[in-house]
Parts: sequence; C-alpha cells; structure tokens
Amino acid sequence: MVSSREGIYSEPQRLRPVAGEIQQWSTKGAKGYFQQVEVLVRERATGTVISVPYTSVGRNLRSRNAIIKEALDIYSDDNAAKYNQAVLGAVYSGTFQAVPVGE
Repeated sequence: MVSSREGIYSEPQRLRPVAGEIQQWSTKGAKGYFQQVEVLVRERATGTVISVPYTSVGRNLRSRNAIIKEALDIYSDDNAAKYNQAVLGAVYSGTFQAVPVGE
C-alpha cells in the first residue's frame, strides 16, 4: 500500500494528513481512521534492523508527530530491552479511513 503513495515520507510531520493523503478501507460498519507507523529496532544479538508496525485507531486524525510519539512511547526502550533490541526511531507510513459499505 505504501508503494502507491509517492511522497509519503516527505509529508509535513507536524500536520494532520489531508484528504489526498488518506486511503480508504471498505468495512461492514467500522468508522474512523487508522494511522500507521513503522518503529525501527536493531536486534542486539545479530545487528539486524527490523520494522515493528504500530497502528493508532481513532475517530479523529492527529498529526504525524503525535502518532510517531505515541508509537515510540508504547514501544519504549524498556519494552525493546525485553526482546534484546534497541529502538532506532520511527517513520509514519500511512493513513486510512474506515468507510462502511452496504451489506
């Protein structure tokens, strides 16, 4: 899905996504927004960098910075230490709107 969104990584982080930046997901009844972040961590044992997905779900859109901060707060250094990992940072990766369709 991200590959279809040219320029996604250069969108203003301090702002909320606007209509042209939001993809739609058809649902049976759910409404709201899914804002996605990829948290990048390094496996201490192997040095491998992996991406851990995080999705914030809500009725209102928030700035990309707010969602990135939320993801980093949840996947904190303490949490990463449980898995012998180090948090490197995070990247905002997409915005989706849940749109109910007729059954």
